[in-house]
Amino acid sequence: MAIPVVYYTPESKWGGGAAGVLRFKQRTEPDNMRHSNIMFSFSVTQLGQIVLGAPFQLWFKKEKYNIYGEATYQ
Repeated sequence: MAIPVVYYTPESKWGGGAAGVLRFKQRTEPDNMRHSNIMFSFSVTQLGQIVLGAPFQLWFKKEKYNIYGEATYQ
């Protein structure tokens, strides 16, 4: 799922881009297990600033293991 994003801040003026989330589960995992997800965002501002972000949370082995973090470029 993805949605368009438009915003304004005094520091960077107008900005726009897209944001969304990717949800998934491994085929071998049971149906009642939590879904792993990767969120993403991309935007460019009026002053030429670029922001890319991808926070994530991954579940493995029937929720025994959890990996989470975020990759960001600004």
